[in-house]
Amino acid sequence: MGEILPDPGEIVAEAQNVNPGDELNLTALRRGKIRELMRLGYENHQIFLILDKGIKIGADKIIKVPISEDIVKRDMEYIRQEGIAADPDFAEKRAEILDKYRFLYQRAITDYISTSGPVKNSFLNTATSILNKIAELEGVRELDRSSVNEDIVSEMEVKGHVKELQELDEDARTEIIDTIRKISKERKSEGA
Repeated sequence: MGEILPDPGEIVAEAQNVNPGDELNLTALRRGKIRELMRLGYENHQIFLILDKGIKIGADKIIKVPISEDIVKRDMEYIRQEGIAADPDFAEKRAEILDKYRFLYQRAITDYISTSGPVKNSFLNTATSILNKIAELEGVRELDRSSVNEDIVSEMEVKGHVKELQELDEDARTEIIDTIRKISKERKSEGA
């Protein structure tokens, strides 16, 4: 490795495009140098040795930045994570995973609705687990199983009412729908 890269003790980190009178963000300056040295192939200990001497600005001014091996490791991890988040393929892969999870969730709900007996709860548990994975991927807190179960039961009740409504004659359906609209308008006007 010594033959490929210059010895860290011989290297002086130098900030280009920075004037000695400029106000500096030392963290940003340090991370920029760490990013540059990472691209050149240096490891955390070597980067520490280089930056421990300070960063040269202008012809003769050297600025000391807060530095330790732990800081270098954290900054390197931060830079790697930043690179992953900026990866154009990352958004595409994330969208593909979300689509697959949504398909699996819909399938589990469909199977839950169409199945009866002891297997039915396993589909509900599967749907809840998939929702938790979606929430995790979206950066939302984990879902409470009881609220998800209540939502699914409520959805089942609504579907049952819709089925009953469809079995009614046209006049009864129209009357019920008009009543629902009237109540909905009243609630909106009370809330406004």
